[in-house]
Amino acid sequence: MYTKKMLSASAAVALLATGVMAFESDVNGRILTENTDGTEVNATYMTGVPAVNDLNLSTSQRGDALIYPFYRMTDGWESEMVVRNTSPHATIAKVVLYGSGASEELIDFNIYLSPYDVFRFTVKESATTADTYVVTTTDGSIPTGVTGPEKGTANDDADFNAHNSDEEFEIATFRTEKAIAGKKGYAIIYGMTQYNDNDTLETAEDDLNYHKEHKALWADYRRLLDDCRPGWRGAYTSNGSVAGMIEGMMTIDVQAPNVAEGCGSEDQNGAISDTDSNSTLADYNLSRFGDVADDTLIGTVRVSQGTDGAPRDLLLPATALQNFTDGNMLLWTAGEYAAIQDRRISADNPAIYDEAGIVADAATFLTSAAYYTYDSDSIANKMVVTQPLKRILVQLGNDNGYWTKVDDTQWGGFFGRYSLFDEDESVDSETITITKGNITSPFNSDPAAAQTTHNDEVAELIDLEDAAENEYFKTTDGFAYVNFTGEDDNSTIPAIVTQMVGTKVNGVSQTNWIYAPTIK
Repeated sequence: MYTKKMLSASAAVALLATGVMAFESDVNGRILTENTDGTEVNATYMTGVPAVNDLNLSTSQRGDALIYPFYRMTDGWESEMVVRNTSPHATIAKVVLYGSGASEELIDFNIYLSPYDVFRFTVKESATTADTYVVTTTDGSIPTGVTGPEKGTANDDADFNAHNSDEEFEIATFRTEKAIAGKKGYAIIYGMTQYNDNDTLETAEDDLNYHKEHKALWADYRRLLDDCRPGWRGAYTSNGSVAGMIEGMMTIDVQAPNVAEGCGSEDQNGAISDTDSNSTLADYNLSRFGDVADDTLIGTVRVSQGTDGAPRDLLLPATALQNFTDGNMLLWTAGEYAAIQDRRISADNPAIYDEAGIVADAATFLTSAAYYTYDSDSIANKMVVTQPLKRILVQLGNDNGYWTKVDDTQWGGFFGRYSLFDEDESVDSETITITKGNITSPFNSDPAAAQTTHNDEVAELIDLEDAAENEYFKTTDGFAYVNFTGEDDNSTIPAIVTQMVGTKVNGVSQTNWIYAPTIK
């Protein structure tokens, strides 16, 4: 699995990706996962360093983490995601693709961004294998093959593509049982840590701050894990298995992924041999790694389809989080599950989720209303409602008012009450249901039924004129004011709302572009 150069480039990295639902929680905040046989496993994460400040959205589209509210990769669709490091400081990030059904993690991998670097990858159906979905890139910011962590620091080594390579390779392949769930969803790129050497990259020849030195950055990140999360290598064994990690969650005693800024120490650096060439640029000064500046990352997702004679090309900016790291670092190993709520892993031993902190973080996404532009040809219009914290809120018991509790396992849905305004200032009001039935926590559900009992975390409001059963959309031009509310008329929904705009081209209805997310 980890033996360097023994596997194809795609397989070597694909095997680092995790699969089905991980990081469940019970109502007490205990961090759990499930074995493939359905048995419950407790995390053994030790003391975390929880965020102090509540999560905030960026006002500049730049941040320390990015949420891509929508992707699709079936029926000829593919989605290209781009993240840019806008800073002169090398930055390490975790990419996670979540399925729309219950925010289950489908694929994850770490990327290593040098100053002003860009990473571009595509999710799509495989060109060679039917009913198989893959993540591909030509980029040089991700390793194509690595040595196993269990072999120790002195043996750490990796291969990287040339920085400007035109050769596409597979980062990962979706697991067979996740092919259906992964056809659409959302993605998050989490900034984990940044190397701050206070130097300025002035010319292309400067060897500062890992400029085009992805391999050195990768090697030092492993050293940082050694220092800040000691014992993490014990999850990996010499036969290539990951015995100490179940569905992306560490089951050995190890520091939680949210660690204190500056935990990289000179003592750890001095223990590394001076003959090791993998880390010459940083001079082994791991203490220069810290949290990611709140204006570092910016990104877009391009969702396109060009196979059926009616090409579509949709471009959407990522929603940026301003203080995801909040003075800390979040250091996940390759193949370890990651989630927004991990910034709130507590300082307890064993560590649990801090429910109050997660509820406070969800408040940054609270949306009470959105505007929906339409005309008589806009029958392909949609609103996409992305809810990245819904699953954890439901699992924690949801006494926060975001969803009204029905019984021990179910919560009521939200509704969209909308008013239609045409160009003659006429108005009509209707109420439609956004969610389809009750929300059921996958932790309390039959896993085989989770896709049908747990409502979409990426809910698409299909053709509103059909849902409303009136003629306004079909005969007028105007806009709709959509008010989001739950069982309590004063409630609001923690979500990112995106409008996908449809028109007719040559008499064919198609969705052509996506408006930026509507927030608040």
